[in-house]
Amino acid sequence: MPISLICPKCKKDLIGRKEEYCCVDCKRSYPIFNGIISFYDYEVEPQSFESIEAKSHDNSANISSDFMGMELYYNMKLRDFIYQQFLKHLSPEDMILEIGSGAGRDITGLAKRKYRNLHASDISLQSIIRAKQIAEDEGVSNRISFYHFDGAQLPFKNKQFDAIFLVAALHHFRDTAQALKEIKRCCKSGGYIMVFIEPSCQYYKTIRPLAKFVERRFTTVMRKHENKRS
Repeated sequence: MPISLICPKCKKDLIGRKEEYCCVDCKRSYPIFNGIISFYDYEVEPQSFESIEAKSHDNSANISSDFMGMELYYNMKLRDFIYQQFLKHLSPEDMILEIGSGAGRDITGLAKRKYRNLHASDISLQSIIRAKQIAEDEGVSNRISFYHFDGAQLPFKNKQFDAIFLVAALHHFRDTAQALKEIKRCCKSGGYIMVFIEPSCQYYKTIRPLAKFVERRFTTVMRKHENKRS
């Protein structure tokens, strides 16, 4: 099923042209760069939180994923956990949107698992260009559409997606409530909204061992208590 785009500002219909989309109401135009529709203009409010955030991620878009820690063993384990949530609940035909895709490692992983109605987005233009390049290198770009937009102003009609997910992205929003409101608007009734925390290996080095220790101690105490009662 084709996706239905709207103006992210006034929520009216768009007219598609060869090199841009144009709003029928407010007349804003949204250019297309190398197959990526850009709904966010850095220069409108260059000192805004969103523009500064976007430019910051532009600067790091081509840094190797190893430097960013994305290929560490523990982070890969978290990514496998994410994939398992989709495999449990969603079919390859379902419409899935990722907000804050960055270099697109997660959405590309879903494409390699035979999901084919995928939509990747980021407020950083250079990041989403990088995501498209990686998908092309992996041979799965035909399963993913790529967008450049602010995740708090989604350019989609209501109830478009079977699932919308974010990985290590929600804390980057200035207004998380507005972002979640938009996500809810675009997700189908009965669909899935998945928000995953920052995939940091520090969890496995500190919090997880402590949680395991507490769990073992609690289990031991409960067993002793049950033995006394019996």
